[in-house]
Amino acid sequence: MQSLPSETLLTFVLLAFGSYFSVLLADGLARYRRFQRVRPTALVTWPARPGHLPLLVALGLLAAGVTVLNGGLHRPLSHVLSQAVMALYFLLMVPLLARIQPGLYRDGVWAEGGFLPYASIGRLAFFETPEIVLVLLPKGGWRGAFRLLVPPHEYARVRKLLEEQIRARVLRIEDGILGTFSFDENGDMVPATISVFRITRSLGRTIPIRVASANTHAGVSIPVRARSIMVAATTA
Repeated sequence: MQSLPSETLLTFVLLAFGSYFSVLLADGLARYRRFQRVRPTALVTWPARPGHLPLLVALGLLAAGVTVLNGGLHRPLSHVLSQAVMALYFLLMVPLLARIQPGLYRDGVWAEGGFLPYASIGRLAFFETPEIVLVLLPKGGWRGAFRLLVPPHEYARVRKLLEEQIRARVLRIEDGILGTFSFDENGDMVPATISVFRITRSLGRTIPIRVASANTHAGVSIPVRARSIMVAATTA
């Protein structure tokens, strides 16, 4: 069987990279346009914490340099375009997406996975590990969990806003992630509003709950190698 020439193989690889980053560009542009539409309806938001942004921008500069070099050397058009698309993504789209502010909006929550409308949220819970993370499970299980890293100074406000959305029946929770939700005939939650899970280790060190009047609802010890982890569901 005759193998493909190295030049042809390189062209296929670069075309694949170009197609992949073209999809990322289109998806990122659609996400940013949606953010522009929901931005005026923000309830509580905070600046995003993009990881490795300088490194990603440096990759974009490298791809731009390779694009110019390939053009100067009159390389095939596929080589030039693939690097140009990569440069556009890292230099334009990554900084643009870093401007999206996560948090709560009038019609939904903007988390790491994008915007999730309240009507699509099936279950939710806060995890303190020790960072405060709001985990959202969409209804129907058609998508994976959405994670929202909540700053400690916004924790109480986020909880209050979610409780208001639940009481107004805008956010209709099926159940807590570990079954800690219950409702009365008026649609009010009894006794909890939102489940909070605390992680403690066997070293005697406990991560404090940051909710006033919180009490333990249930606890499970999970052995992990030589240590055990306690997951405690608390309700306020």
